[in-house]
Amino acid sequence: MHFDPQTTDISLDQPIRIFLVDDQLIVRRGLAMLFSTEPDLLVCGGAGRAAEAMLKIVQAQPHLVVVDLVLEEGDAFELINALRRNLPALKILVFSTHREPAFVVRAMRAGADDYVPKDEGPQKIIQTIRELIRKPEP
Repeated sequence: MHFDPQTTDISLDQPIRIFLVDDQLIVRRGLAMLFSTEPDLLVCGGAGRAAEAMLKIVQAQPHLVVVDLVLEEGDAFELINALRRNLPALKILVFSTHREPAFVVRAMRAGADDYVPKDEGPQKIIQTIRELIRKPEP
């Protein structure tokens, strides 16, 4: 598959390529295990720091990035903003323990496409990923 940073169009028979950004390795591994049970989801990389994530995302060519708001280094909101500016068609899903409306609003203003609290359960994140990628553009 050729990666075009201007589009995330993928055919229905292709897996959705997902990149994970979370400060906790165990969370990244847990999500990777969860997604590996779904035939249409494929984790193509992960990172715990903002700068590392930015470099690896360009190399990994994902369709969607799952971002936690707490990172080992760097600011998650700045990462989201930089991803939106540099890869405008990339889908960005925030997956965080923070449920407060201020965090949701700030993430969406930074450029996130959607926000799923971590306590919503595994099916919610899987469903949201599929909706973000598979929904037709207006």
